[in-house]
Amino acid sequence: MKKLRSLIVIAACLMLVSAHYIDKQVTEAGTYQAPSRAIYIADLPVDDPAYTADFVVSYHPFPGTGKRFEDRTGIPAEVFDQMAEDAGISSAYAAARFALETGWGKSNLWINYNNPAGIKCGQRYCRYATPRDGLTAMFNLMADYYTNGLTTVAQQSERWSASDDTETILEIMEGFRNE
Repeated sequence: MKKLRSLIVIAACLMLVSAHYIDKQVTEAGTYQAPSRAIYIADLPVDDPAYTADFVVSYHPFPGTGKRFEDRTGIPAEVFDQMAEDAGISSAYAAARFALETGWGKSNLWINYNNPAGIKCGQRYCRYATPRDGLTAMFNLMADYYTNGLTTVAQQSERWSASDDTETILEIMEGFRNE
């Protein structure tokens, strides 16, 4: 399967390069004018991203089925994934953060406050009316971090908590891949 994906990515790259040369225009003076659309390799869909501290937390769907997440939290993976997509955040990253922060949905803050991430309102922990409201707040916080330059797991982890939990987050994400 990985070989097939590699061949697909290589074929897509070759098509992009050939399209670039076909689309290139030369001005009347004979100088190169860049095509009007810019396509970068980073924009190609990645089915099997490398989960490292530098993993960019922008949106991509669960690498597996999301079954492990759903079985342990009771939250349908499709719902969580759609919320992640709407916020522009990787569902695997957000689910790993949720799992760590809530003890897979078993923490007091989650059960009694619908607070999935220890989000504070002033000096106290925020209380949300519904689990969806709490998850929305978590995704909004992640999206805010992302738009303010904290784009990797390591950068968000440094800001998110007092401990360095990057490796734990990455291990949970790998667990989703191997489900």
